Amino acid sequence: MSRQRERERRGEPGRQHEKRRANAPRPVLRKSRLHRRLILFFAVMVVGALGMWALVHQQTVPHPPPPFPTAAIFDSALVTFREQNWKDALHWARLLAAAEPSNPAWVLHLGVVSHNYSFTWLKVGRVRSVTRTSLERIELESRALALIDSSAAWTRSNEQWANAMSQGGQVNEALGLPLEAPQYYVAACERVRDYPAALPHAVFIAKSLHDPPTIPPGTVLLRDR
Repeated sequence: MSRQRERERRGEPGRQHEKRRANAPRPVLRKSRLHRRLILFFAVMVVGALGMWALVHQQTVPHPPPPFPTAAIFDSALVTFREQNWKDALHWARLLAAAEPSNPAWVLHLGVVSHNYSFTWLKVGRVRSVTRTSLERIELESRALALIDSSAAWTRSNEQWANAMSQGGQVNEALGLPLEAPQYYVAACERVRDYPAALPHAVFIAKSLHDPPTIPPGTVLLRDR
């Protein structure tokens, strides 16, 4: 009884403290987590919507016209190609293909010039490549083959298709791929019977694979410096 009276006299601070703790507001953790998740969800939705808008806008906005008339670009591309100035020829070939991306003749021209720029063939023979690194050369050669294949897919006649296949075979042959090159040459000869630009190459590779040429012993190969 004395303890109970003592508690009543003191006002029961223990129970009052427990009541205060019970009545004190607790932090709402679930609501804050839900709020953060909603913010993250809406942020992702906004970013996705902006990405889709940019993609559609890029597809619908027309490409800017070339800086020069198409006829002038063609003349410059033809002159630089005949002069075998592959650096300038590549520049004009890119402008020519950008003017009409679906023109198979200009796409094929860009592929051939890309290979010539990388491989550097001149009338006097092959010289040192003008590419800065081997990675740049590989990229140009891969792009050249892709452009040639695209040109063949967009051609409107068998002659154009056989010409594109013949060019693809020559690129593979120059890269030292004797198994891939005949696929292009044979396809060209099947579409256009005995296509003159592909048949000699196909025959030469077939004979070389059957009876590889040999170098006589004691022969010394000299390379011009």
